[in-house]
Amino acid sequence: MWFNFAHLFSVSLLPLSTAWMAVSELAPQPVAFYAAVFFLVNLTYIFLIWELIDRTPVDDVSPRVRRIMRFRSIATLCLFGVAAVVALKYPLVGLGICCCCLIVYLKPDPPGAGLALEAGLDRTYVSQVERGKRNATVVVLARIAKALKATRDRLLVPHRKSKAWPTGKRSPPPEVQMT
Repeated sequence: MWFNFAHLFSVSLLPLSTAWMAVSELAPQPVAFYAAVFFLVNLTYIFLIWELIDRTPVDDVSPRVRRIMRFRSIATLCLFGVAAVVALKYPLVGLGICCCCLIVYLKPDPPGAGLALEAGLDRTYVSQVERGKRNATVVVLARIAKALKATRDRLLVPHRKSKAWPTGKRSPPPEVQMT
């Protein structure tokens, strides 16, 4: 609970640092303070997430996802720290580093990336299975079912709107041409 309060406090400093940076017309100290505030926000967020992730069972968040989360959060924390130091000498470069970190956070993952990551599969392979371009093996099907928290049987039932679902209408037999 304390990490949540610390995170909320650090986030509340963002408007102050942004306004000071704007009023000073990107002077070195306000830009460095802006980067330092983002460093603090990221640090408190890391502690908050680690506390929450460590309380969840390992089955809910895979070890691979945990590693990616840790790497991403530590890398951005380091970049915000570097931005704060660099901004004291080169404020535009420090601000650029902050903006790049924020763009990485705001960039959405491609569709299917979350499922592929949870299942430990390649995103393009999962996409091809979803579109019917590739067939999934029983092992792959089990991994996808586990990532979706569903049974393999549930994944094998065709959707009512798909072409594989029987509609009761039969198409006429193809005409045979005699030559």
